[in-house]
Amino acid sequence: NKAFQESEVKMKKILSTITLAAVLLISLTACGPKENKPLESNWKFESMTLAGQTTSAQDYIEETIPLLNIIKDTNNEGLYYINYRQNGKYNGGKIQLDNNIYRVSFDGMQDEYRVRVDGDKLTLTSKTTPDYKAIFKYTDDQILIPVEETDGPDYAKAKMHENFTIDITNDSDNEYYYYWDFYRLEIKKNGIWYYTRTKQEYTIKAVVDPVLPKQTITEEYKLEPWGPVEVGEYRIAIGQLDKSIYAYFTVNQDGTISCPE
Repeated sequence: NKAFQESEVKMKKILSTITLAAVLLISLTACGPKENKPLESNWKFESMTLAGQTTSAQDYIEETIPLLNIIKDTNNEGLYYINYRQNGKYNGGKIQLDNNIYRVSFDGMQDEYRVRVDGDKLTLTSKTTPDYKAIFKYTDDQILIPVEETDGPDYAKAKMHENFTIDITNDSDNEYYYYWDFYRLEIKKNGIWYYTRTKQEYTIKAVVDPVLPKQTITEEYKLEPWGPVEVGEYRIAIGQLDKSIYAYFTVNQDGTISCPE
C-alpha cells in the first residue's frame, strides 16, 4: 500500500511537470515572434517621424491616408512594384532585393528608400534622410488608387479592337506625337477609374512617333505585363506622358473582349 501511494505521488509530479511544460510552450508560442506578412501585400499608414516630429493616422481623413500596395514581379526574383497613395495622389516605383536589403525607388524621386517587414508592420526609411521613418500596418482591405485624369487633346482619338490593336486617329491639321510604347491599364469600379499595376517588368523606350494630320495608324498592345485580368470595364491610356487618350474595352464573364463602337 505504501509503495502504491509513493507511485501515485510520483505520477502526480510527472503529470504536473508535463502540464507546466505545456503551459510554458503555449505561452512562448503566443509571445514569440510573429510570422512576417509577405512584402507583396497592402499596407495602411500608421505613423511617420521626421525631424523629431511625429504624424499619426489620426491626422488624416480616410480618403487621404497614405496607402501602399506592393506587387511581386512574376518573372524576376527579388523585384516588386510599389504603388503609393497620399492625399489622393498616386506615385509608383520599384523595390529591388539587393544583398538582403529591399531598396525602394519612387518614380520621379532621387532619394533612395529602404523597406523591411516585421510581423504585420512595414517600416520605410530613407538612405539620405536618416531621421525619416514611416510605419505601415498590414491590411486585408483592397487598395485602389484613383486615376489622376489628364485628358489628351480633343483631335486625337483611340479605338480598341477585339484583337487588342488600337487605332490612333489625328483629326487636326498638325502632327500628333505620342509615345507608342508607353501605356497604362485602368479599371472602372463604381463609376471611378483606378490604376492597375503590372505584375511583370516591361521596357519603355519612350520613342515618340507622329500621326500625320487627318490620318489613322494602328498599334498592337499587350496585356501580358498585367497578368490575367478580372471581369470588368477597362481602358488603355496611351499617348503623351502627361495627357492621355483612351481606348475602352470590356472583359466579359466568358473571358471574351468586347469594344464600344
